[in-house]
Amino acid sequence: MKYMTVLEASKKWGISDRRVRFLCSQGRIRGIIQQGRRYLIPDGTEKPSDERIRRSHGSKSKRYNDFSRLDFLKSMLCEMPDVDDKVGPKQLDHFALSFIYHSNAMEGNTLCLEDVKEVLNGKVCAGHSLNDHLGVIGIRDAWNYALECVNERKPLSQNIIRNLHSMVMLEDSVRKGKYRKVKVRIKGTDSDPVFLDLMEPRINDLLNLNMQRKKVMHPIERIARLLLEFEGMQPFKSGNGKVGRILVNLELMQNGYPPINFRKDQQQKYQEAVHSYYLSHQPEAMIKLISENLEDSLEHTLKATKMKKRTGDFESA
Repeated sequence: MKYMTVLEASKKWGISDRRVRFLCSQGRIRGIIQQGRRYLIPDGTEKPSDERIRRSHGSKSKRYNDFSRLDFLKSMLCEMPDVDDKVGPKQLDHFALSFIYHSNAMEGNTLCLEDVKEVLNGKVCAGHSLNDHLGVIGIRDAWNYALECVNERKPLSQNIIRNLHSMVMLEDSVRKGKYRKVKVRIKGTDSDPVFLDLMEPRINDLLNLNMQRKKVMHPIERIARLLLEFEGMQPFKSGNGKVGRILVNLELMQNGYPPINFRKDQQQKYQEAVHSYYLSHQPEAMIKLISENLEDSLEHTLKATKMKKRTGDFESA
């Protein structure tokens, strides 16, 4: 049998070679032979249909679980020529600063972005409480711990969850890292709180369910459901949102995605997404919010990686 290269297929089908590689990586082309990063495609293979084009022109909006755009951007990132640390230290430092500010601001912390930067540099901001300062340090430590877990490929566990809470709730020396001993309810919903004596086994059930979903569910939908169900359990008296948003990024990075930020101006959307799940058991709003933020993060990371490559090419010339 004769075969054609990716470049030959791209010319024949009138699409980019990057698109051809993506189709190969997604199993959309039958009979291919992979040799390392090289694909050989059977000669005479017809161009696969483009699933990015809506079959129904009457549909005005994308389905909440249509992840084709995210898959495409992720494949582009994976196919970028080898550039050390595609999400490099400077990017992560910049992201961490923004993430720490927004995650704290969503919980009522009064420090502005510049104040957060000052606190991270070891300074004290007059007019702000000790708890505001400790909130910044706590999320910084939890974020660094999450990065360690990603680098060491540690599976999500109760120990990781409790350790994250112990860090983000640095100001609460009594309850940090400990499951709640009082009943709570998600504001604005009719959901019943998890019984206190079932907290640990329920978290275990959630972690086991998350593992099972890896086999049958797209990572984005799985991670969104993990966040919603974790928030619904409210395993800690406070700090559940901070821990949940770090868990989202830990799971995203474990699956090869860049981290995302939930901004202060998205707080209402975030809360409505959580409430929607427990009023109607529909995860669409949270999946959409995570998808939108992830698309922005992927595009930003791709742009930064291309700029880094051009800079490297210039320096080596």
